[in-house]
Amino acid sequence: METKKILGLDIGTNSIGWALITYHQVAEKDSDWTGEILGIGSRIFPEGVKREKGNEVSKTAERRDKRLKRRQLWRKANRKRKLARCLMQHEMFPFVEQLENALQQKTLPPELQAYFALNPYELRLKALSEPLTKAELGRVLYHLSQHRGYKEDLQNPLGDGKTLRKGDTKNEKAGIDVTETLIGTGTLGQALGSIWQQGQTHSTRLRNRYTLRGMYLHEFETIWEKQQTFHPELLDENLKNSLGDAAKGLLFSQRPLKSQKHLIGKCTFEPQKNRASNSHILFEEFSLWQFLNTIRYEEGALTLEQKKIVIEKLCYAKKDAAKLSELKKCLGLMESRFNYPDSQKLPTCPTIRQLRDIFGKTTWDNMSQKDKNHAWLIKYNAKDPDKTRLLLAEKYGFSEKQQKNFIDFTLKKDYASISIKAISFILPWLQQGYMYDTAVLLGGIQKAFGKAWEMQDKAGIVAKVVAIVVDNKLVNRDAIRYWLQTDFAFDEKQVGKLYHHSEVAGVKNIGTFITAKGQDPYIAKLKNPIVMAALYEVRKVVTEIMAQYGEIDEIKIEMAREIKSSKEERTEIEIKQRKNEKRNDEIKVELDKLGKPHTTRNIQKMVLFEEL
Repeated sequence: METKKILGLDIGTNSIGWALITYHQVAEKDSDWTGEILGIGSRIFPEGVKREKGNEVSKTAERRDKRLKRRQLWRKANRKRKLARCLMQHEMFPFVEQLENALQQKTLPPELQAYFALNPYELRLKALSEPLTKAELGRVLYHLSQHRGYKEDLQNPLGDGKTLRKGDTKNEKAGIDVTETLIGTGTLGQALGSIWQQGQTHSTRLRNRYTLRGMYLHEFETIWEKQQTFHPELLDENLKNSLGDAAKGLLFSQRPLKSQKHLIGKCTFEPQKNRASNSHILFEEFSLWQFLNTIRYEEGALTLEQKKIVIEKLCYAKKDAAKLSELKKCLGLMESRFNYPDSQKLPTCPTIRQLRDIFGKTTWDNMSQKDKNHAWLIKYNAKDPDKTRLLLAEKYGFSEKQQKNFIDFTLKKDYASISIKAISFILPWLQQGYMYDTAVLLGGIQKAFGKAWEMQDKAGIVAKVVAIVVDNKLVNRDAIRYWLQTDFAFDEKQVGKLYHHSEVAGVKNIGTFITAKGQDPYIAKLKNPIVMAALYEVRKVVTEIMAQYGEIDEIKIEMAREIKSSKEERTEIEIKQRKNEKRNDEIKVELDKLGKPHTTRNIQKMVLFEEL
């Protein structure tokens, strides 16, 4: 007879509860088992983050921020050294041996002191109308490299109402809107130089404002064009490209951010594919249909026509998530009872809604799915606003308003649990009204058939799958596999392509359990400090249990919702908990006035009374 040793773990953000049991099979029937508890206990450990004024902060944040500042300072100094050497070759910077050491001295050499004493704001104003000496022109270029402005791209737009756009009133720092008004049709240097002329003093804070990279690029082009008439032999095209090219020039080049795509998880059903972005059009459709198919009322499920009405009038049209009460009103079912409360929110489709508004309802609805996906890809991958505007004008004939709307809206940053490939097989079945588990099975079967799917009796296959799902509440994948192998001669490769709704992403054998001290390479790949801290403690607990009780046959895990949630979701949970605590404290005061004890039942009665 078989014996199993099973470990149960209840993992929280700062605690782990465990119990080790042994099961003995006393008869051949699956239900004839008896067991006993070998050990039980709990482990308490510090949470992986610290709390500051109600906010969740990583314990390594301070160290990481200081390291980031050191890197930024080094990169800025290195960029200025490269620029100084280039200008030195063209007599636009004082010739200084061992430049790096000279710039780091507390007291600069006399030639550098004289160079940096030149007023850059006066020179930037003068450069638009009068010839500058080589040294003065070099001083202007060096100053532009020191203050390059914020580089906006489509993945990090400024957004209306943000500090960059509106300014920082606390520190009296002007926003970009104010600066753009100040510049008008001129240049940034011209505007700041005019302010300096009025004050004629260094005490005037000219740079206490947010600026954009485009302002400096425009000024560089304007100054270069004017000064080239005075120094044609010096300011040639090669020097202009090496200095002022927006992508590679010494003045404005910026190291691209390191790609983090390797951190994207793998699909539950397609282990070789990355998970889909939550902002993808197909995933928004997938989430929407998955939820709508679960709605039930007295007459049963919603019809296909009812679902289309809800999608058109609520999910595609509304900016904020619609509630079930709005769905009932939309369908004229106000008196009907549903399996969800009226406060239940419907999934939103922000990407589809905004693209639909930009393209126009008729144009968008008539586009093929491939063209819709391509429009999303342009938004998802594009970074340079100017290049994107040009592409939109050429490809779609967008007006300036359409271009602006396309550039301004933002995409969600999270990821789904499955890939676009898996969604493309499952979504058509969801749109036919099948529940998620059935749609997953049918999508996997369709994929396994491949090109031969079109030649099959689709109605018969669907009826068989539905029957298996009905007969088996927890669908036995073996039943599906046996049927396909028997009736359709599926080989192991085809069977391996099948989907099942109970699949778990990322499950694989990584060898023996790591018990050595130090960093675990699999845990280290995670970027959530709470999860990392908990998993290291899990490793310690399991290691100690195995050392005392021997090898374990199975480990069953339950995780608290906080540890599975993102930082934003945990913050939202904490806010709700504080609101509930405040409400309960107020209820306790009322119970004291009524002379009633603070029991859980009494508090629940008061909550229900308030909700009436």
